[in-house]
Amino acid sequence: MSTSQNGMTEENTGHVSIVVVGASGDLAKRKTFPALFYLFQNGLLPGNCTLVGFARTKYTHEQFRHFIMERLTCRVGMGGEKCADFIQSFLAQTFYISGMYDSDDSFQELDAFLKTR
Repeated sequence: MSTSQNGMTEENTGHVSIVVVGASGDLAKRKTFPALFYLFQNGLLPGNCTLVGFARTKYTHEQFRHFIMERLTCRVGMGGEKCADFIQSFLAQTFYISGMYDSDDSFQELDAFLKTR
């Protein structure tokens, strides 16, 4: 077992999907997605990681990316252009599915989306 550049072992480099339930809420916007971005910019998420927000609010992928983008900040000392590149890379791996929490159909739609990633 070898270790990759970002510290992930080969054993741990399979595709990872992280689903944030309640993703259109204030907690996800202020805390969860900024924390995930911190992990991403420090190389602590695998490069093939997909982030999926799931909530009742009707958003497109782009609308959701805009919703979370305003709270993403880079660590001190990172230049503006490099920071912008990190944010764009992070957002390119971020998607959104709208659904009801008590609906089997909504979770089947989420499952179908995850299988395409």
